[in-house]
Amino acid sequence: MQQKNWLAGTLVILIIGSVSIATALAYVGNGLEKGITFFAQILTFLVVIGLYGVWQGISIFNSSMLRMIALTYPLLVALSSLYPVIEYSEQTVPSSYIYIQGLEFILALFVSSILLKESIR
Repeated sequence: MQQKNWLAGTLVILIIGSVSIATALAYVGNGLEKGITFFAQILTFLVVIGLYGVWQGISIFNSSMLRMIALTYPLLVALSSLYPVIEYSEQTVPSSYIYIQGLEFILALFVSSILLKESIR
């Protein structure tokens, strides 16, 4: 049995956390939007790690964690897209924003389906 490298795990958490905090602080919006951005960034890292595991055929996350990531990702993508539209409803939403956010949501559903299929195996 291979011993876990705690330093590597600590660095992963530190890097993911610091990049997520920096992204949230750089986002122009209110506190809730910054919070959504923070959690979306963390979840994006987890999605990429999960997809890498599926690609390489290795189990990085257990099935319940993979299922949680797969179900949360499209919800957070939808929330991060819809909250600004609701918050700033007095402004006109450009059709390009709706188009791009729609594509992002479709991609999130596709990614989610891949992760869900893997969590069932």
